[in-house]
Amino acid sequence: MIWITNHPKPLKGMWPRCVGCTYVEGEPMGTDSLRVDELKRQGYIGVYVDMPAVQYRSLPVARNPKEFAALS
Repeated sequence: MIWITNHPKPLKGMWPRCVGCTYVEGEPMGTDSLRVDELKRQGYIGVYVDMPAVQYRSLPVARNPKEFAALS
């Protein structure tokens, strides 16, 4: 699985997102400015996908639910 981003819960509110993959919630990833425990305390989750990064980056991007439905 590859880490995509840290995002506040819930995952369904994350936009933009790629069409054609399934996002999975997991542990947040520490960054240069915030440690994992700080991110958890602030309600962040890690967002991951189970596909190669090259394939993920080639997927179409939907900026909102309406675009997502049109591209699905």
